[in-house]
Amino acid sequence: MIIPKTSVSFRGLSRQILSARFNSTASSAQQCKRPGYAHFEIAQYFNRIHLSPTQRIFSVSNLTSVQQLAYLTLLKKHHLVSVPYENLQAHYSWHKGLGVSPTRLFEKIVRHRRGGWCFETNQLLNTVLLSLGFDVILAGSRVFEPCNGRFGGLVHCVNIVKIGGVHYLLDVGFGGYGPPQPVPLLEGTGGIEPNGLQHIGPRAEMRVVKQAIAQQVDQTRRLWVYQFRSGPDEEWRPMCCFNSDFEFLPEDIEILNTHGMSRTCFTSRELLLQRFTTSNEPLTASGRTNVKDVMDGELDGSIVLYQNRLKWRREGDLKLSLEFRTEADRIEAIRLYFGIILDKEETEGIKGTASEIRGSWFGTAFGEGTI
Repeated sequence: MIIPKTSVSFRGLSRQILSARFNSTASSAQQCKRPGYAHFEIAQYFNRIHLSPTQRIFSVSNLTSVQQLAYLTLLKKHHLVSVPYENLQAHYSWHKGLGVSPTRLFEKIVRHRRGGWCFETNQLLNTVLLSLGFDVILAGSRVFEPCNGRFGGLVHCVNIVKIGGVHYLLDVGFGGYGPPQPVPLLEGTGGIEPNGLQHIGPRAEMRVVKQAIAQQVDQTRRLWVYQFRSGPDEEWRPMCCFNSDFEFLPEDIEILNTHGMSRTCFTSRELLLQRFTTSNEPLTASGRTNVKDVMDGELDGSIVLYQNRLKWRREGDLKLSLEFRTEADRIEAIRLYFGIILDKEETEGIKGTASEIRGSWFGTAFGEGTI
């Protein structure tokens, strides 16, 4: 059985295995006739997630199962820290355009150094993993709605990666409650053990259980339910559910992605950005200066910008809280904490919308206009 750890050291891979990065075996994307990324594009993706040259492998076909899992865990960590969940295009844009083709996602997330919502970030990572030779599919997912105690429709997607006969949940588009590492789908064990796996911090836990959901007519058909709790004394809270045996095609993702701009979806009304942080990140608004040091740290929390507020939690404790009274302050925070620079056309796209901060555009840039 392959058990992932919160932090997997990649330095233990031998030079012989590292040479596999130049292996020319046909990728999974080529085999299933899906659009994939070329070697130079994968290299650009590695640059985007700040993966050092000594850690880069361009084909996993010659790696053992343990090495594949270690590499997958490493890629996910770098992706979560470098590529934020964000719905800026629904607000800071004049056209509010959407698109989840591999080419468009690469242009947006890799070349323009943006993030994306679940269909974008998980689809991009899916194409990367297929291009590297991983056995991976996309699966549709229902998100639990606490307000009415029910699961909603298929408004989310996750990656399911098969390594050594074990399927793993891989999700980079669920925000701070999402799994920070690959989670094995092991029926009857609640992840690794009944208490689940450690999330981020000393108390938070996660697990995946297989069960029917209350809305199903046929209660004999069970789904995987990803659950989270903030401590061992807390109740398990359902986050999302999915069927790991039913593959979603890019055509399905294209259709489901349009929901993000519907009036019933929060993303069209509320601005949200989130990314994970590491223990080596300074608690300042000066940006991440030493990227290598940051990436060498352990995942320790996340930064969330919701509407006009930013909160940074580390090890479960609130460390930083800001309130923005002007658009200038919020735009500056998006640059400093998420590494996203909005151009003039984009910043003007929010004017007159419900999500605009109704204050002076000549803000204080973290002066008197910010709490």
